[in-house]
Amino acid sequence: MENISEIKEFNKLFSNYQGIFIRFAHTYIQDKETAEDIVVDSLVYYWENRHSLPEKI
Repeated sequence: MENISEIKEFNKLFSNYQGIFIRFAHTYIQDKETAEDIVVDSLVYYWENRHSLPEKI
């Protein structure tokens, strides 16, 4: 289970980037609900795999 500081960190990441990413996804996916689903799934995937992803691309 994640500790409180990690949950706060995820909430900060989510609130800072969700709107920007939804607008970006919406330019490709003309359905806003689908764009929102893609962004939420992507942010959760990133968070769950953040330790195994490379730091720089």
